[in-house]
Amino acid sequence: MCKSILNIVNMNILDWNPQGHISPIYVSEPTDSKRSPYKISLLEFYKRFSTSDDRRKILDGFVAYRQKLHSLGFIEGFQWVDGSFLELIEKKENRSPRDIDVVTFIEDYPTDIQEKLAYIQAEFPNLIQPLSKQLFMCDAYIVMIPELTPKDLIASTAYWYGLWSHTREMHWKGFVEINLDPAEDKVLADFLRGDSQ
Repeated sequence: MCKSILNIVNMNILDWNPQGHISPIYVSEPTDSKRSPYKISLLEFYKRFSTSDDRRKILDGFVAYRQKLHSLGFIEGFQWVDGSFLELIEKKENRSPRDIDVVTFIEDYPTDIQEKLAYIQAEFPNLIQPLSKQLFMCDAYIVMIPELTPKDLIASTAYWYGLWSHTREMHWKGFVEINLDPAEDKVLADFLRGDSQ
């Protein structure tokens, strides 16, 4: 399992700033490579953002979404997570988050699913919004890295970073990256089992 960057740097970077967002950079070190998207473990993510029953329900959907991906053989890659779930939306708009935004970058996948995103969209439409919202409370998207040329991969990365690093009101904000490795989910499951005893 990848070691979390937050085990090395200041965990307070995930605190909400006065605008109710995660800072996109370390203000004291603006050119440092430790910047959004912040690499954290699934367990760290859960602990940080499971601050209400509504948020825990969304997190349960996110974990179920990851498990569905794993059941199809998608275990190598990472997820960028964003949206109002990473904002202090309860104070900004006086409401709970409605879902979690996630784009899954798949690095490798089994050949028995024809190695095509079109196949996933046809056979497993619940993995991509809008059905992913209904079933998993995830506004979900998938990027199949092996399907892209280097130029297209750069363009896709720039698109998602540009879209998710700013609010509609043009405020710059941070987001997080979580490894797709099922070992992350096992650590969280072990934690939750111990938490419930």
